[in-house]
Amino acid sequence: MFFNLDERKYYHRNVFNGLWKEKTENRISKIIGIKKNIKNLKMKSWLIQRGRFKGQDTRLTNDIVNIDSLIRFDYMGSAEFEWGALPKSINRITKDWDNYRVVGTGIKDKKKRELFTICNKNRVEDTLACIDHVSKTPYGYKEWCDMGWSLSTIENIFSQPSSGYNDFWWDIENDWMACVGIDRINQVKYAVELTVNEKEGVTNK
Repeated sequence: MFFNLDERKYYHRNVFNGLWKEKTENRISKIIGIKKNIKNLKMKSWLIQRGRFKGQDTRLTNDIVNIDSLIRFDYMGSAEFEWGALPKSINRITKDWDNYRVVGTGIKDKKKRELFTICNKNRVEDTLACIDHVSKTPYGYKEWCDMGWSLSTIENIFSQPSSGYNDFWWDIENDWMACVGIDRINQVKYAVELTVNEKEGVTNK
């Protein structure tokens, strides 16, 4: 379809601007809704460590010795993620490991794969509400969290990074971990269990 100059001006002024205004108003409306919802959250995320699985095999455990051997962590750029912040979180998790469970969040990516979490069984409801919020909210954290973009639960108006999105997220304050797929979360569970056994002096291999 071709337009003359006057028609193009009319289209830009009335159609394009109208669509842009509608999208902008929708986004503002979502942000207002998010701000209202966050007030009701008992657990709120601030420090979320991003990472991605090193290997392609979702069931392989032979090369796993701890969480660092399984996940390649992003450099976050903030002091809050340095100075032993991750080891402190894993220490809290391993000390209370008997109370940790694998839980399905009910959140699915565009391939219909479910997001799973490892969290404290005594805080499941709060953790699930927190993760649901993170999966739908692109801002409000110390550093960028790409969970929503990776799962396609957030509309992406930007192009995908050349390196792709991450597939593992770890709240190092509330001590939950999340990833897509039961096989992947079981690998994470296995990695943490090895650390638990090491601290207890138990040998699995």
